[in-house]
Amino acid sequence: MKRPERNKVQGVLRLIQIGYMDTLQTFSNANMFSTYREENRWGRDWIIVNGVPIIEGVLKNHLVPMGEFGSFVKDWNDVPLVLRHPQTAEGVARTPSVDVPVVGRFYNAVLDETNKRLTGEFWLDKAVLEALDDGKKIIKSIKNNKKIEVSTGYHATIDSEAGKHGSASYIGIHRNLHPDHIAILPDQTGACSISQGCGMNRNDSDTVHNSCPCKGKDVMQNLFTDDTVFRVNAVKGKSLGETERLIRDTFYAFMKPTMKVDSLMDRPSNEVQD
Repeated sequence: MKRPERNKVQGVLRLIQIGYMDTLQTFSNANMFSTYREENRWGRDWIIVNGVPIIEGVLKNHLVPMGEFGSFVKDWNDVPLVLRHPQTAEGVARTPSVDVPVVGRFYNAVLDETNKRLTGEFWLDKAVLEALDDGKKIIKSIKNNKKIEVSTGYHATIDSEAGKHGSASYIGIHRNLHPDHIAILPDQTGACSISQGCGMNRNDSDTVHNSCPCKGKDVMQNLFTDDTVFRVNAVKGKSLGETERLIRDTFYAFMKPTMKVDSLMDRPSNEVQD
């Protein structure tokens, strides 16, 4: 590319950058870069966040292998989200007499084999949360982009085999995991804690699914602070209008998460809470 053309392209890139930075600030102020989204489905309003309910590791002295919770991934779809673990009915949440609030459902379960964990979407019933003091705190935490502790309740068989997983020792292995519920813990720490890689409202750079994991400023840095050769080559042969559209489309790609809801699954005993 000739120098005059290079300078012209760089000038346009800079003007676009300045313009989008102004727009970006407006989006940022409106929570366009938040870690959640809101939707109306089935006549109800939902707050939807990504998260990790369980990861391979030693939980309460028992090894939970990825191959065990990952063998029945679709069973995790439509699992009830409850506010803390049930204390009656042997800890089962799938009963009309559950003694804790049911605040939502878990959907779009995906096995992340690279990181040996289960990921998915927490669909939270906004009206139910708003009617509870703890629910209001959860909404506030989500809107402040804070991670929230969770804990899984599942049916499993226990293999008495002992051993070590990394540096952690275990006295048994949980086999044939079938989920019953996921508990949201506003004031407790789950056995698979945020620090271990679990939790709700996780949108770290290693978290899959829909929301953009970056802050507004980071998005612009990703788009505009690569070296000059990269930027010029990216738009080489394109008109100035095409160049602007390329950058605009890349920018808005961060803004438009996609969503799908898997079909409701059959209800899946020995109840285990991690």
